[in-house]
Amino acid sequence: MRKQEQDHHKQDVNQKKPEEMTKLERPQEENEYLRTEVAYLKKPRELRLKEASLQRRRQKTIIKNGQRRALIRFSFKDG
Repeated sequence: MRKQEQDHHKQDVNQKKPEEMTKLERPQEENEYLRTEVAYLKKPRELRLKEASLQRRRQKTIIKNGQRRALIRFSFKDG
């Protein structure tokens, strides 16, 4: 089907009541609904993973900077 025909078909399916849908249309409608729901539910998880990654990077940077400062202080004490 062409894009325009697909869009028109989706509109037809969305406008029908469940009793009016064919055996093929019902699972298609449910599949579309579930795909949308899964995409929606994945968003918070992705955000949590990104935040955790940023937090780990920040922590590594803080540790590296602290180690550099300690080395600099140590080198001045010897000199």
